[in-house]
Amino acid sequence: MVVKVGNSGILIDAAFQRDADRITDLYQLGLGSTFDGAVQQVPNPAEAKNDATFEQAEPERVDLSELDVGEQQQILSDAGFYVTDPNHRFYGDEIPGPVTNHAIALYENPEYAASHIVTAMNDPKLTESEMMMLQGDFKALGFDVGVTGRLDDATRAAIDSYVEQNPNIESPKFLGEDGSLNTSSTLNQQWNEFTAKLDDSNFLSPLLGHIRYYEAKGGNYNIEAGGAIKPYTTMTIDEVMESQVKSLAAQKAAGVPDGELSTAAGAYQINHPTMETVVSGMGLKGDELFDKAMQDSMAEHLLVTRGGLEELVSGEISELAALHDMSKIWAAIPDPKAGGESHYKGVGNNRALTSVDKMVDTLKQVKSKFEVAQQEEAVTTPIAGTTTTFTNDLG
Repeated sequence: MVVKVGNSGILIDAAFQRDADRITDLYQLGLGSTFDGAVQQVPNPAEAKNDATFEQAEPERVDLSELDVGEQQQILSDAGFYVTDPNHRFYGDEIPGPVTNHAIALYENPEYAASHIVTAMNDPKLTESEMMMLQGDFKALGFDVGVTGRLDDATRAAIDSYVEQNPNIESPKFLGEDGSLNTSSTLNQQWNEFTAKLDDSNFLSPLLGHIRYYEAKGGNYNIEAGGAIKPYTTMTIDEVMESQVKSLAAQKAAGVPDGELSTAAGAYQINHPTMETVVSGMGLKGDELFDKAMQDSMAEHLLVTRGGLEELVSGEISELAALHDMSKIWAAIPDPKAGGESHYKGVGNNRALTSVDKMVDTLKQVKSKFEVAQQEEAVTTPIAGTTTTFTNDLG
């Protein structure tokens, strides 16, 4: 049985709720009109096996804070908030990445799902990891969904049901007109097709050079966190990621404090959780070389999907706004919203290694080079999930 709150409220599986007050809390997150206090029990077609009510015993919760990551992930998988397929690369990887952290938040406070779903529905694209988080949300709300990272039939059904039963929630922006999923790989592919026409993306050279210089001690493609040298450019992506996992385990065994643990690798110091997201977003198989060209491509992918690059060159946001986004990717890049300090100041030894003014000048160079290249060749390329079209009269 499910519970409906208010005249146009959200449907929640009663088996996952402790009491009516918690449903009231969900409703007050903005998922309905003015709360009228009415709680209705309505049949759930997918749950005809019993008449679960609020008197159902609350499932016992384990204190995850005292457990290591592997133990946490096992409990989260058992609860349905994390990957259950032993063949999935996330399963039992013992990496405290964004999917694991999100699953912990859901386990400790299932009501968090309601507010996160609203955010996810408004995202124009979803990576595999972001889809897994959304699936965890639906699981927390009682839907029969597995955390797979794929837009499978069960997930489609959950999305359709959720939107139908919550009229204040719009259809997800991450679905294309044909119902297909807008992914970062789609965005990245179209961006690459676009930049290939702009002299092999040379307009990004100043920016990529600056990031490499400050993140990797002069731009070394074979450097890992701490300054040690590894032959990354001759290793496959899978080998690099395996190396990151082993490095993390060795650091923990050596007693390195949590705030100083790092799996950053290469010229752009990409850590393991970010690497997983990028590999998925770019549609890579893992057998590709982590060479200079690949590392540059990964940095471009991050700039496009998380760094505000598209919005910057199209004139939608300022250099300072784009720099703020980029500072959340790279700790050595200053955050203008943090007074020019690193966005991650206070975490380990992170600090900004250049100034806001210097980075703004670099972003202005990028934008200028883009505009010149665009004037030389008329290009019209829509970017997936956005309303932006690049043309020769941009700006």
